[in-house]
Amino acid sequence: MAPTVSPIARFLMRVVFSCYRSVRLVVLRLTSPTDERAARAVVSGAAWDEFCDTLKAAGASLVAPGAPTDAFNQAEGYRYLARLTRAGLENFLECADPEAPRLCAIANGDRPAPVKLGSDNPDNLYENATIDGRLEYVVSGTRGTVSYLGLGTQSGSYGGKGGLATVDYVEAESLTYDDAARTRFTLVLSAVRPEGAVNWLELRPDPPEAMFIVRQTFALRSKETPAALTIARRAPTGGAAAVAAVAPAPL
Repeated sequence: MAPTVSPIARFLMRVVFSCYRSVRLVVLRLTSPTDERAARAVVSGAAWDEFCDTLKAAGASLVAPGAPTDAFNQAEGYRYLARLTRAGLENFLECADPEAPRLCAIANGDRPAPVKLGSDNPDNLYENATIDGRLEYVVSGTRGTVSYLGLGTQSGSYGGKGGLATVDYVEAESLTYDDAARTRFTLVLSAVRPEGAVNWLELRPDPPEAMFIVRQTFALRSKETPAALTIARRAPTGGAAAVAAVAPAPL
């Protein structure tokens, strides 16, 4: 028989971890690390310790009031927490450099051990790239045959003041394509529309934190091909050449 947790213990754990979260958020706001302080935290191991402590605290949700206590559901809970951790590392570590952006698909039902997050639609493929609203980017690739394709820019960040605000959005049917068959296109992202940019989405430079999003919806996933897109820095000279960057290894 699985061990049970008394109602009083559950209540106390909920209060303790709620207080921890509140205090931690206040501390983060008051001690936003400078580059030097962040570097010291990495070198000393404090950054890793904080990550592990936070992950351990997150595990307390599995014994929170209302959580199932049988072994099967507890195991499923730990597996889900592990997948969310993986998704967070991919999004905020591997794909978080606005100088060398890359599209990341966290909630992707076609990948092994998929992550379900935020009531994602199983008929959708969600992709996003971390970018800087003060820079310029070029998105290029193939349209595919997916029933719906939308592309947009957002200003702000998850958990930041004001959250994420939509700046601009375009659907695939409204794009001008590079070929007569309407299979390939190029899209520029910038605060000011460059001369000669046929397809363009606006960026907001303040705050600099921003995101490029891709939304694909399938009518029959097994018979449709998703769009295949890449994003890169763009030289702010009006030319089409992308800024050279060393891309990390594929996930």
